[in-house]
Amino acid sequence: MTRENEANPDVTASLINQQGDTLYLVHTEREGRGRFTCIPSDERLSLRLIHEGESYSYVLPEAEDTGCVMTVGLTAGNQIPVEIASSASLRHALFGLSLMHNGRILAFDTIRTDTIPTFRQFDRQSLPAGVHQLTLFDADGRIWAERLFFVAPKEGRDLVQADATFADSLIAPYRKMRLQIQAPPKTAVSLSVMDADATPTSYHGNAATWFLLSSELKGFVRNAEYYIEADDIAHRKAADLLMLVQGWRRYDWKIMSGNAPFFKKQPIEDSLYIYGRVMPRQLYADGLFTPKKRREELSRVDNIKLSATLFNREGFSMKGQTLTDDNGYRVNKQVQY
Repeated sequence: MTRENEANPDVTASLINQQGDTLYLVHTEREGRGRFTCIPSDERLSLRLIHEGESYSYVLPEAEDTGCVMTVGLTAGNQIPVEIASSASLRHALFGLSLMHNGRILAFDTIRTDTIPTFRQFDRQSLPAGVHQLTLFDADGRIWAERLFFVAPKEGRDLVQADATFADSLIAPYRKMRLQIQAPPKTAVSLSVMDADATPTSYHGNAATWFLLSSELKGFVRNAEYYIEADDIAHRKAADLLMLVQGWRRYDWKIMSGNAPFFKKQPIEDSLYIYGRVMPRQLYADGLFTPKKRREELSRVDNIKLSATLFNREGFSMKGQTLTDDNGYRVNKQVQY
């Protein structure tokens, strides 16, 4: 839950049925995020919450008759158990289960659902740090269940301590500075500099939080460094809740498996490119009096020659020409003159 101009509030909500009866109480756990589990039925359920005297109701999506449920346990121990259950119509069906990290498949298995849930487990110590994606799919490539989970980095294995100190006592604008960097042997080090005065006060991230966490999630992650500072039960619960609420799919499994087309939108940018599309001309009342052949010509969007010119304040220009494809899409490669 979020509110404008207010920190994420802690609220209690009620899961109610169509008669208005309260079935469960739902509590936010951290920074306005919360979770609940319920068994679906034919009737629609709603989530009702009251905050500062105002009541809000949200109708939950209608439950499907056929489907699978994937539950992942992440709070204790070095093993990550995965429980998979299905509706009666999918029992004894064959599914594939893949585990992906950074677009790379780490594990794959086949399972058959039964009257009782099917279990698999993964060793946390053998998994790399960061966001992992579990996908349950059938022979046609349809995804039946998907789940993200987070593995915290280990000090010494995933995180390396590097210390930097100023070698010069005088620091001034536009003045050269020397840094003394100390790190373990064979450590690759990169340097980035930020303006502290221009940095938002809520931003406290670093390279580890960005590469391992924030880049895999949707929206702003407040206090991202909290989720990698420890690997205890409290931090695991918080990270798992973050995956459930703000998780998204950086790598599209359907495209990677060949079940959805891949569109190459950006080629190797050896120059500046301008992307766009020419839309068909809309003919209204005057179109009724336009000959059919002329109307067809006006509505065509293919093989249209386009040119684009960019200018800057110094007087330099970049020009490019192109032809639209069958659907009107075009890409102009700009060349400097």
